Amino acid sequence: MEYNGSWSTDEYDFEKMESGINCRAIDFAKFGRLYLNNGNWDGMQIISNEWIKLSTESYFPDAQGYYPDVSFFRDHPVYYSLMWWGVKRDENSYDFFALGNFGQFIYVCPDKNLIIVRNGMSYGEGMENGDIDWWPIIFYEFSNKFF
Repeated sequence: MEYNGSWSTDEYDFEKMESGINCRAIDFAKFGRLYLNNGNWDGMQIISNEWIKLSTESYFPDAQGYYPDVSFFRDHPVYYSLMWWGVKRDENSYDFFALGNFGQFIYVCPDKNLIIVRNGMSYGEGMENGDIDWWPIIFYEFSNKFF
């Protein structure tokens, strides 16, 4: 990390694991890079490759109807795993993203060797009503169009 970060806690001083990490965009990008490179950082294995795969791939790959029907992704099933959301590109590949409070994102597209970070003060237009698929579809389409 390049800068000090923090971890938000609840009223019982317990860490908010779903959305509590606070840091600068460069450090979120570095976290994305660690996952893009299967837990390897400049030749040193920081997180096991097995954990990267387990935490980002579909946790219940054969459970039809278990995952939410997110209409923007149409034919690309969206799933949730261990603190990461994912969207299948085809049978053998998928993008994955971390979604934080107020629409903070770390979006990783391994096929395109791409990491996108979004920081914000609000979810943005289209997400205020609770639609979690607005920013990920922009990232997905961006990766298809420009990479």
